[in-house]
Amino acid sequence: MIPHFNKIMNNESMNSKQRSTSFEAPAHIFQKLSKKSHTMITPPSYVPLSSLSKSFKPLNINDVMYRKFFSSANNHKFPVLKKNMSLTGLEGSWVNNLTSSLPPVPPPSSPTASKSAAVIVVDCFSTGAMVAHEALQRNLKVINVSSFKNPDLAEMIPSNCRSDYTCSLTFTQDDYSSPDSIPTVEVLVEKVLSLGFDINCCIAGAETGVELCDRLSEQLILKDPKSKVKTNGSADTESRRNKYEMGEQVRHAGLRVMMQKKATTWSEIENYMNVWQPSPYNVIVKPMESAGSDGVTLCHSLEEVKSAFSNIMGKVNSLGMVNEGVLVQEYLSGIEYVVDTVSLNGQHTCCALWEYDRRPTNGAGFVLHGQKLLTIDEPRMQQIVDYHFKVLDSLNIKNSPGHGEVKWFNNEPVLVEVGSRCHGAEGMWMPISDEVYGYNQVQCLLDTFLDDEQATSTTYPTYPSTRKGYGAAKYLISYSDKDSFVRINEQCLAEIQDMSSYRASEFFLKPGNRMKKTIDCFTWAGCVLMANKDERELNRHYARIEEMCLSGEIYDCEEIKEVEGQEAKKEQCVAVVDPFSTGAVLASDLCKLGYKVICVYSASLKQMENLLTLVPEGVELVFDAIVGQKDGYFSAKRSAVYTAGEILRIADERNYEIVSVMPGAETGVCLSERVAELLELRSNGSNLTECRRNKFLMNERVRDYFGAMGEEIRVVKQKKVDSFDASTEEWLDSWNPSPFKVIVKPVESAGSDDVKLCLSREEVKNHCNHILGKDNQLGVMNDGVLIQEYLEGTEYVVDGASRDGVFKCITLWKYHKEAINGHSAPIVYFGQKTLVIEEEENGKELCAVIEYTKRVLQALSITQGPSHAEVKMVKGEPCLVEVGSRCHGAEACWRNVVVEAHGQGLDQVSAALTSILDEEAFSKLPDLPPKHKSFPRVVFIVSYQTGVLRQVNKKLYEEILAMQSFRGIQLLIKEGGRVLPTTDSFTFVGQCTLCHIDEKVVDRDYARIHEIENEGFLILE
Repeated sequence: MIPHFNKIMNNESMNSKQRSTSFEAPAHIFQKLSKKSHTMITPPSYVPLSSLSKSFKPLNINDVMYRKFFSSANNHKFPVLKKNMSLTGLEGSWVNNLTSSLPPVPPPSSPTASKSAAVIVVDCFSTGAMVAHEALQRNLKVINVSSFKNPDLAEMIPSNCRSDYTCSLTFTQDDYSSPDSIPTVEVLVEKVLSLGFDINCCIAGAETGVELCDRLSEQLILKDPKSKVKTNGSADTESRRNKYEMGEQVRHAGLRVMMQKKATTWSEIENYMNVWQPSPYNVIVKPMESAGSDGVTLCHSLEEVKSAFSNIMGKVNSLGMVNEGVLVQEYLSGIEYVVDTVSLNGQHTCCALWEYDRRPTNGAGFVLHGQKLLTIDEPRMQQIVDYHFKVLDSLNIKNSPGHGEVKWFNNEPVLVEVGSRCHGAEGMWMPISDEVYGYNQVQCLLDTFLDDEQATSTTYPTYPSTRKGYGAAKYLISYSDKDSFVRINEQCLAEIQDMSSYRASEFFLKPGNRMKKTIDCFTWAGCVLMANKDERELNRHYARIEEMCLSGEIYDCEEIKEVEGQEAKKEQCVAVVDPFSTGAVLASDLCKLGYKVICVYSASLKQMENLLTLVPEGVELVFDAIVGQKDGYFSAKRSAVYTAGEILRIADERNYEIVSVMPGAETGVCLSERVAELLELRSNGSNLTECRRNKFLMNERVRDYFGAMGEEIRVVKQKKVDSFDASTEEWLDSWNPSPFKVIVKPVESAGSDDVKLCLSREEVKNHCNHILGKDNQLGVMNDGVLIQEYLEGTEYVVDGASRDGVFKCITLWKYHKEAINGHSAPIVYFGQKTLVIEEEENGKELCAVIEYTKRVLQALSITQGPSHAEVKMVKGEPCLVEVGSRCHGAEACWRNVVVEAHGQGLDQVSAALTSILDEEAFSKLPDLPPKHKSFPRVVFIVSYQTGVLRQVNKKLYEEILAMQSFRGIQLLIKEGGRVLPTTDSFTFVGQCTLCHIDEKVVDRDYARIHEIENEGFLILE
């Protein structure tokens, strides 16, 4: 019996509890999925539902981490390391083991005892919770396997479901990116088999569980060929989860699918659209992996496609995953149908057919207003089901439930997408299916998989061919966002409950909630379940509820009024310009602190595409709005005015108070300072913006500033050129460095990009010509080259934060660089370590470095916010290499070990936010780094080879993981990807963080990692 409702046909009664739902309405398109409380109304013939209700915090995906794209010097992009490829974690060890929760595991049965029958459900939430409930009702054991750690998502189950699972396991992978990944799944298999149960089947409860379910079921069969478990196998898992791969595999089978293009950069999409030229211009843009129409946009112009692309990339979707790609698809007009199936041994049973009622609503292209059940004899259904069975065959969905969406377009069926799991929405449709067909997909699934002795056709028809009535789900649509919800109108509610079609209802709004316009399934106001023997009567009731929604009469609301003489409280908001690398961490922290965050891009998408996906693992980016630059806004001032205007427009529309505009990455420094100045916010001002970005002007400004006061300061000897011409030759003649050691580098770039030590005039000329006109790793074309004196000496980094000119040194680093792979000078980063003045023998030298940095900041008017200064000690005196008015980069890989070494809040990201947003907290920060509690180190893993990566040496990799000081590792390469010799920070193999209370242990492990680099760590082809 289905736990939600009684079967209407025989009017059986049962106790049921209130079910919770995942239909939370996000405040904006990037909001993370969360739970809501609600009220379930039942007709008088039912036993009243309990008032049990839970409130859930928003999703947190700290345990589901991603490495986004990282560009190398030749514009090669390392592919994404997906959730199940993650090597890292944020707390403790970055390699997790299987964990068990809930009831203790019973001891294995003796060989002579009969084993209890059990089912495995991977990810027991949404309809997966109903599968588990039904299995428990049949007195089966249920093994609940979670495919990743996410307690909020795992609790997203109907509260009237049983959850007394026999055992719950959380599966986290070690190194899923290596070819030798099966032993990791085998650990789970051994754990499951040790329970001593007779495993009957392994089922994906939700979309997130599909991948692990495929692998687990496959391995269970390999372990025991006589196992009752059935599997789809793992060979085509990616095509069953990734919408693009799905379409291409179905197309390869000769079936009609939509035109499509997957992309991670705007230029890919732009080129595709220019070739395609759709007419009429109707294009769908959506995330590669998501659910519930999350992030799906219908676009009517190239500009709208661009906007949708920028809204999707790198954001958390409704499954709690980071969008790692965008899919652009042909828009299929016409009616959309759902085909729910169960497949066993390649034989498919269609359990339900639904017709979706999708319409343009509230500016959204295809809001789902409702869905009704159909039978196979209705127009188009036989063609659609026959087509869909072929789709299942093409994707090797042969032993699982299926939930497919198909459109009827130009007189033929065309796949939208299909999942190898049950229809979602927490199974709220099950009682309607029962009343119309006499069965439902969950019931069919368990009956089929638990009774393999009989053919499916003897139990259930191949198609739903007869009906006992008509059924529908009518979703409540809201057309207002101005008022505060009070209650569902009592007269309307009574009218609905008196309808003969009424079966149950669920309302997702709580008193006091602000009404939201319905734009997707997460912003529905509620749902009414309906069934009737008379189709016309059902349709009449459906239309009446639609009328109630359209007029607004179903909602009792109060106008949100401002108190006279008092403005409505505004939410504080920070705009972050270019939230890449460490800027992404800064933006994420702002979200966690409760600020609204506006993402600002400093250039067009095409110019920024190398950086758009540069997001550190485990970082949640949840933007409340995005401001991009329009093509043609080439003037820096014009761009700043446009951006400031857009920020003010958003603030006015949403009642935000803009409290700061901050740079995220180096590329965002100029625009952030100009915009902050225009908005009269705390900033460094725009007068010296160019000097803070342009390395040549930077040094000249420092020299001139102190020269005007009659003071001397050591700066580098240099010349900026836009070509290697006669004047350059004359300057080199007048300088005549001896020995000839000259640094040549781009005027604007980062991470040692194209920095070269030249030992002859010819090398200087050749490298100048190499740099000029080339796009650097910041996505900016080099229009100038710096020829500089080579500074020999120890290089330090002073990471600080300032407020109104008061400077605090937050972290002091010492760089370790080496001359490798063609460099004749130590330019390639090997690592960095923190220093504390009172612990070092050269404390006076370090004090001089910090005081020198303060003078540089004074000259450049860097008086507010973070600063990242690189200073070399040359012949006993400090000399500026460069300084940026932003946080230390390297994607903040250093942050966790700095916090471990010095304490919470004493890292530069935290201090940067404090310096701008909290004067009192800033005043309490120490002026210098405190004593070490432990000793942190960052190791940059380098390559000396060129080739295609076949695999990482597992033995050496595991040696790193086992090191005493090991804290984390992040590899920036993938099997099949090209590996280059490391020449700058864009060609690292990876990075590793170490920390230990004994510095000798850290030194030993650090040295060993660099030995491992030369011992076959990378196996190349």
